[in-house]
Amino acid sequence: AGLRREGDHLEASVTRQTGENLSSTATAAELDELEQRLECVLGKVRETKDKLLEQQLGESHHKVHILEDQNSFLRRLMGEEGQQRAAVEASAVPPKLPEVEEEELTTLRLWPRQLPDV
Repeated sequence: AGLRREGDHLEASVTRQTGENLSSTATAAELDELEQRLECVLGKVRETKDKLLEQQLGESHHKVHILEDQNSFLRRLMGEEGQQRAAVEASAVPPKLPEVEEEELTTLRLWPRQLPDV
């Protein structure tokens, strides 16, 4: 019986706070009280939302910083590797290319020899 009364009381409290039991006979004082409670709860929800957004923003800034550091490291690494590669290539003797006549440079040859005219 006690649990039933407590359940009924909690149910009535929830209906009152959600405004489900508002009738045309509700007084202005009751409506003002309900409005104040709603504004208070809404303020708490907004505070919680703002805290979560600030936390997510901070985490995003941290991730950006980490990625920028990694990018900088990789750029330095690629620069050093590129310098080493350039030094190796510069020390190597370039291969001698066969001399080609200018006409051969502009002509596309599909077969080793010309086909007879038909």
